[in-house]
Amino acid sequence: MATVTETIGTNSRNHSTITLWEANLDDDPTYDASDIAVGECYDDSVFDELVVINGGGTIGLASVTLSVNSAERHDGTEGTGARIVRTADGIVVKLASAVDMVVDWLEIDSNAQNAKCYELENSDPIETLITKGILHGGLATNNNGQTSMKRSGSGVCRVLNTIIYDWTATAKTPIFGLDFDSASRVSEVLNVTIHGTVNTTDTSVAEGIHFRDAANTKIQNTIVTGTSGTTSGIDYEEAAPSNATVDHNIASDTSASGTGSVDSVTVADQYVSTTGGSEDLHTKSGADTIDAGVDLVTTPTSVNIDINGRDRDAEGDTWDIGAHELVSSGIDIEGSLLTDADIFFDGLVSPTNMFGSLLTDADTLNDGFEVIRQLQEIEASILEDADTLNQGVLGSGRINASLLSDSDTLNHGLITLNIESSLLSDSDTVNDGFVRPLNIVGSILTDTNTFNAGLVRPANLFGSILTDDDIFNDGNVYPAEIFGSILEDADTLNQGVLGNSRITASLLGDTNTFFNGELRPLSINGSLFEDSDNIFNMKIEIIAVYRILTIGDIVGGDIVDLVDEVVLASAT
Repeated sequence: MATVTETIGTNSRNHSTITLWEANLDDDPTYDASDIAVGECYDDSVFDELVVINGGGTIGLASVTLSVNSAERHDGTEGTGARIVRTADGIVVKLASAVDMVVDWLEIDSNAQNAKCYELENSDPIETLITKGILHGGLATNNNGQTSMKRSGSGVCRVLNTIIYDWTATAKTPIFGLDFDSASRVSEVLNVTIHGTVNTTDTSVAEGIHFRDAANTKIQNTIVTGTSGTTSGIDYEEAAPSNATVDHNIASDTSASGTGSVDSVTVADQYVSTTGGSEDLHTKSGADTIDAGVDLVTTPTSVNIDINGRDRDAEGDTWDIGAHELVSSGIDIEGSLLTDADIFFDGLVSPTNMFGSLLTDADTLNDGFEVIRQLQEIEASILEDADTLNQGVLGSGRINASLLSDSDTLNHGLITLNIESSLLSDSDTVNDGFVRPLNIVGSILTDTNTFNAGLVRPANLFGSILTDDDIFNDGNVYPAEIFGSILEDADTLNQGVLGNSRITASLLGDTNTFFNGELRPLSINGSLFEDSDNIFNMKIEIIAVYRILTIGDIVGGDIVDLVDEVVLASAT
């Protein structure tokens, strides 16, 4: 038995679509009997397809898993990792293989289509498991009913640590956040968050979770809120089950039953945000869900791993209800978290404010998932003076100095809101870093910094991307506006994708080099190049640019379809 992992994405992966990966599941010599087949999605571009997973039985695979590369996973909110976004109706993923199937870390955005995320058609005794997913945006506009997920086979079906929200019916048809109706087979819903199942018609129902009161049904550690219908709306359709195992659940109405369950909670007190289009259903500080769950240990497999990847069991947590395990420690940290060559392993820190730097003086912080997730402000830099931070800083409100300064290293991820100074300064390095602040007021990189395999998605960048001999490799940058140049002063950007809306200065200035890049801004209000810049093998798709080339520039690839020297309508 071997685990065979195939990559899925549009950037030189094994397969460009999930459908092509699935079609290869019975391929010899790719797989042998009893192998575990893993398809690993990358966030190269948005997937838009209807997938039927029914392969693997002919060759005799042990199981099939559709997952997401560890550096491309969502952070528990939509649009932050590999995902399927539908542009038409249909069942997005149908699971019908003759071998056990797992789908984890995948976001499915039904995108206001009649698009059910999952149909579970596995037959007895085959097991299907959906875990750490985000399912949202379904719209029922016909009379066929709608749900994020429906079990229709006779096999074992489980959904764990998943967030489901924004399911709406505008036709005379039932709408279910989750439809797990089965009289005889194992149906388990554990540590799931469901919100906003709505029916706007006058004769049909809305149910947050629809399930059968049967001995093989288990609903635990689940929160269902915001279910409403003009005729009938209920969070849990079986409000008084006598056969199913139903306990430690929460409802915003009075339908949560069983030991440890809580009714009539205030929705606004449970989640970070329920604002349409920017939902964040992570647990809010002070929520009724905190420490209110039952400890399920490690059974079934993956039940202990929350929507952010935290292992509740290994960390010894008191279990929360819902997909997210909130860990808090303290309110304010008056000084720095670490100083003077300290080491912090597997650290979860959630203060409200930190008035010094996070790390100073050659400190190391490893595996810090959810570090400062609830942090509103860091008054100084996160790292300074040769510090190292591995495996993640999630969710600051504001960093009032630079992110990194003075030869720091940050590996595998940072997500924050605002950076008031530059992202990096003074020979810092960021590897595999996801950076999604609202605004970066300074430049992204200054003074010989290196950014590898990084994804940066600020709303606005008020300085340049790179200044002073910086290097940006394999980076994707998607701000709405860049108010300075992209590169200036002998910087190098390799294999980058720039999806900006507007660049208000020049693209390149002063002997910069841009290799193998794709540039897709709405407009460039300065020059495209100036002062002996080099650009090779670059794809450009711009609406308008003013002054194409300046004397001394070198263009190593092809730039065609130049309308004139003032306006570039389309260049490739």
